[in-house]
Amino acid sequence: MVFVDLNLVGEAIRNYRKEKRLRLEDLADENISVSTISNIERGFAHVKQEKVNYLLHKLGIDVSDLTTLEQNLQKKDEYISIQLTALESWIVCDEESKALTELNNIKLSDHHPLASRIFFLKGKCHLRLKEWKKAIHAFYESIRLSRLQMEASPMEAACYDELSRAAYCQNDVNQATAYVEKGLELIQENSDIKLSLIRNKAQYLFKQSKEADALKLIKDNWIHLSGLTQMDLILDFYQIRVKLLIITGLWDEALAYAEEGIHLAKQNNQYHPLCVLWGELGKIYMNQYQYDLAEVCFRTSQVFEFHIKDKSALISTYTFYGKLLQEQKEYQMASVLLNKAIQLGSKYNEVEDVVRAFLAIGQVCLVTKDTKAAMEYFHKARDMATEHQLPILAYEAIFEVAKVYQELDSDKFIACTVEMYEMKMAMNNRL
Repeated sequence: MVFVDLNLVGEAIRNYRKEKRLRLEDLADENISVSTISNIERGFAHVKQEKVNYLLHKLGIDVSDLTTLEQNLQKKDEYISIQLTALESWIVCDEESKALTELNNIKLSDHHPLASRIFFLKGKCHLRLKEWKKAIHAFYESIRLSRLQMEASPMEAACYDELSRAAYCQNDVNQATAYVEKGLELIQENSDIKLSLIRNKAQYLFKQSKEADALKLIKDNWIHLSGLTQMDLILDFYQIRVKLLIITGLWDEALAYAEEGIHLAKQNNQYHPLCVLWGELGKIYMNQYQYDLAEVCFRTSQVFEFHIKDKSALISTYTFYGKLLQEQKEYQMASVLLNKAIQLGSKYNEVEDVVRAFLAIGQVCLVTKDTKAAMEYFHKARDMATEHQLPILAYEAIFEVAKVYQELDSDKFIACTVEMYEMKMAMNNRL
């Protein structure tokens, strides 16, 4: 009697059957059912050995044939593995549409060890193409296929990490956070995947105005950066830390990490973090009233406009540079930059950045005596902030409207004051 390892031969049997253009039904008879043949091909261990031997005999496969089939299958798997690694490089090079076409042409059974990876890469392609539903479906399919493998795989945690990005890109921070927490439950050892999840969790905490929690999370895991292999992930930690330090008013520390991050990004030719960190450095100098240095930083950040694909990094730079030019009474150029910030913010669905830009350009309009345009911008900021549950920015917008009405309409000024009071009470109740 021939004894075989089902995990090794199941795929080989399936491929051999397909090459012979035989259906499962063509092989089934009173001694072996369609479901049993299917289970053998999928490597299920509970199938009796005599059934496997019977199927091999029926296919005309002997031990030597089986060895050859396994060797051919191994070569095929090596080819597919290299192919998938190559397609990952295509995705990095912004060729996600071409990569997706190639991925759709690779056909593997559900139990193939590379099947989960294929759907993971499909999900990444759809995510970069902003095809949210398709991306989510692909990642869930990757999770399903990953669970079919006998041993635990970090692929599942990586899928939840990517699912969180899909939710975050659609401004669903709560769902993004839930995905991240699920991913962290699945992976214990420090790795690029775990640190990516932590990076994203910190970003979502930041988005939820939980800056202290986000900063603690970043600081607690800073020691693990030395074990990372992805330079872009390391620089993401620098960007988040600098932003958190700025918003919490730790300017000197923010300056130190911004300069350190810029040095690291320059060494590794990382344009996107250079764009972000130069913009953040400009904010620091602007807060210190060193406007000449701030302008150098903002102009340097703009240099990378044509060197990065994701131009959302420039939204904050345009907004704060616009504010700086307003301080210098260069109102026309300030308006140009703030309108760029609004356009980019709308394109990349960065709601908070758009609201800040609306507020800034509204203030420029006030200074240039265009009260009507200023009020339109302030009301847009208020409506958008309210719709997307950004109470602090909504309050700031109402405050700007109230300042205008103070001189023009006492009744509306009182109405704004009442609304501001109610908003303040609601914010206090959330604390």
